[in-house]
Amino acid sequence: MNKTKLRKALETMPQKELAQLVLDIYDAYPDVKENLDARFAEDKNAVLNDALEKYKAIIRNEYFPVKGEEKCRVSVCKKAISDFKKLDPAPTDVADLMVFFVEQGCQFTNQYGDMWEAFYTSFENNYRAALDYVFKNHLEDVFKDRFKVCLNLTADCGWGFNDTLGDFYYEYYQDDQDG
Repeated sequence: MNKTKLRKALETMPQKELAQLVLDIYDAYPDVKENLDARFAEDKNAVLNDALEKYKAIIRNEYFPVKGEEKCRVSVCKKAISDFKKLDPAPTDVADLMVFFVEQGCQFTNQYGDMWEAFYTSFENNYRAALDYVFKNHLEDVFKDRFKVCLNLTADCGWGFNDTLGDFYYEYYQDDQDG
């Protein structure tokens, strides 16, 4: 079935049946529940703040789990960011989560030492993506210090990680050339 056929089928349903269908889907699928809660909550900010903390916990758990070993799965972190974006949060909150992800990777390599090249390449790409997002949304002053902390945390990392992050940082924060 495609969207056109689905729309036609939904338009023929009586309103009570349609409401029941939505409630059934709400109960059956946690992602739908989360999205509808964010969309229709009386206090949308509280729901989004809870969701932001939930997704930060998912990311944190990949690098600094409370139990078990770190997994360092970038795909899990990127999915967390993608799922959070679906809730239509403020750009500041999206940027916060994106920068938080990069911070976790930088803290991880700072704490445990040199990583593998693909790890660094992935975090370089995500650092740049976070910078892009922050600047496109005019949030550069809000996040400048956090980007700089990431740069400082990686000063002793291998594979040119710090050099690349520095290139990206100073490309965006050109006024901070003196460090």
